[in-house]
Amino acid sequence: MRCLRILRIEKLKNRAFCIEPPALAGGSFVCRGIKTKTGGFFRLRKPTEYDKINSEKYRKEIETMRKKTDLEAVKETLKLFLYMPIEETDLSPIIIQHPIFDTGYSSVDGKIVDITKPEGLQKATKKMEEKIDSTDTLIRCSYIIRNSYYLTFLKYIKEYLSLQDFSLLLGKFWTEEENPNGDVNVSVSLAARWFRLADKKSLMYDDEYETYTALPESFIAYRGVAPGRNPNGMSWTREYDKAEWFSNRFGEGYVLEGTVNKKDTLAFFNRRGEEEIVIEAKNVQNKQKI
Repeated sequence: MRCLRILRIEKLKNRAFCIEPPALAGGSFVCRGIKTKTGGFFRLRKPTEYDKINSEKYRKEIETMRKKTDLEAVKETLKLFLYMPIEETDLSPIIIQHPIFDTGYSSVDGKIVDITKPEGLQKATKKMEEKIDSTDTLIRCSYIIRNSYYLTFLKYIKEYLSLQDFSLLLGKFWTEEENPNGDVNVSVSLAARWFRLADKKSLMYDDEYETYTALPESFIAYRGVAPGRNPNGMSWTREYDKAEWFSNRFGEGYVLEGTVNKKDTLAFFNRRGEEEIVIEAKNVQNKQKI
């Protein structure tokens, strides 16, 4: 497994980190870390360590979150993602793996450059860095990152966000990333912890929050599991037809049915018309294939 090294580490207190590109990941993710020039060390912890947290720690974590988002720190982190090396694919330079660039061709001052070549990459990254510098809101920063890296990006900017902004981005990123339940850099257990931490009114749209608070105390939910997808994911739905569609999206899969208690539900999203119930699979009772 390859670790993608961040080359520009001097601006964020010599932090260094590595992530696995989504399309190259084969499942679980382990990062052994990268040493910085000053000996600093960053390691992605095992998912199980995130589960050992009680309500008191949640309260303390909320209290230590920033009152106001540090936009400049977010932008500096975005630049770190910008300067990650490009991973070529069998279809390069048309298609590449990178947190910001999705193709090897980029327009710079009206000219097309090949960013798989050093000269083209230098021009494209300089232009993108200028764009990042001129970005004046958090949401516009989020438009720059590719959606397959959304949750990974959130992981590294979380410490710079207010609780409200963190919650807003979590809702946006969870519903817009292609396969959040299979993200190799953000485990399902970590995502569950984030949902418990989040401010529900900022996490969900107003109509979603109204539905969430009005959910019955107990109800039936379904999860469509396509081939290669995580059966223990947190995305369930009250609509059987929607679950069935997801189960057959990439081949013949199956549908799980189970009973959900309202108190265990972490969020409700319907911004994509999916009636999504976010709940840890371990809290879904009487699960069975149907």
